[in-house]
Amino acid sequence: KPSAAIVEVLINFLIRVALIAGEAKDAAGLSDQCVALLDQGLRVWPDANIKFQYFEKQLQATSQESATALLTFLAILRSILKAQPKFLLKNLRSLTPLLRPAFEHHTANDKMVVLLCDFLRDALASLAEPPGAPPAPELGAFLRWLSEMIGHGLLAVSLSKEAAVHGSVKLLQAVSEHRPLLLDQHLGTLSKLMSLPPTAPAPPSVTSLAVRPPPQCGALDGCSG
Repeated sequence: KPSAAIVEVLINFLIRVALIAGEAKDAAGLSDQCVALLDQGLRVWPDANIKFQYFEKQLQATSQESATALLTFLAILRSILKAQPKFLLKNLRSLTPLLRPAFEHHTANDKMVVLLCDFLRDALASLAEPPGAPPAPELGAFLRWLSEMIGHGLLAVSLSKEAAVHGSVKLLQAVSEHRPLLLDQHLGTLSKLMSLPPTAPAPPSVTSLAVRPPPQCGALDGCSG
């Protein structure tokens, strides 16, 4: 059985190689293999010490316009969440700057939106508080940030970016499955989207969101769906 130090080196090596290969045009297959190996490794060693700074260094070195590194990053995060649900809460403050480009530049990218939705569902499920427990301050800040990012995307219709609006609606739908009160903050914008003229039809998923009955929850930060 390898020591904890060897496991740490191996797991973090797979993360670094996956991110580096994900950015290279001719190494996408290697990136996918590293993510798959990481997923298998964390099943065997779920307590491996993961260094979050590897994410920061690699993603900060890539262009915000490039989606490939972000897609790999989200796939890695989902693998980590399966083994270490508390990993996200410990790193929420550092996570938001790394996710920001996905919301600001890539909500018109179908693959990015699908992976972001899956990640947010997993993340919010892992961050759910026990009944009666107050939300962690970091979680409240993360939810407010999510609402802000999605709100900016919903307003992109004024910039003739309907695909980005459609992606933002899907993200709001995914988030509201676990935090339904967050939806209330955007009902006014959703109502305006539904009233757009025929030349700019509202995204098809807007209607299902807008007619949803208001949730019976208290404060935004404490509503876990």
